Amino acid sequence: MYAPLRIKAEDVEDVTIFAAYLQDAITKMTDITYQENSRRFALIVSRFLWEEDCSAEEGVYCRVSTGLHFENIVKVSSQNMNLNAEDHPLELLTIEAEVLENKNFLIDLIFAGEGVIRLETELIDGYMKDISDVWETKIHPSHDILHLKT
Repeated sequence: MYAPLRIKAEDVEDVTIFAAYLQDAITKMTDITYQENSRRFALIVSRFLWEEDCSAEEGVYCRVSTGLHFENIVKVSSQNMNLNAEDHPLELLTIEAEVLENKNFLIDLIFAGEGVIRLETELIDGYMKDISDVWETKIHPSHDILHLKT
């Protein structure tokens, strides 16, 4: 039975948990914001419920709207992101975090098409919360896998 998620991230390992739940989430540029004065980076995504069999019907899956934000952000940068394509869907593949030499952290939100939004923060202070009822979808995320010849 589905129970809405509410998770806090305080270290690199916690960000890995965010990444697992948010794999294949869909968003768009209009649902992403950096509030420089409050040093908050926030976005809303349509999260695929990997952890839940929400329908007894074969081939029916579920999504939920999820809010995600990180506090204490000192810098935001992006690579391969079309910031003007406001309504173009963006597929979040994963989130990675690492510690810098100056003890700050980098948090990379990695999107399909090699797009990256990079956050630099003094400490990891992230929050993720499901904010809607679930809805059904027949679209299951899939990825081409590189098959190497031996």
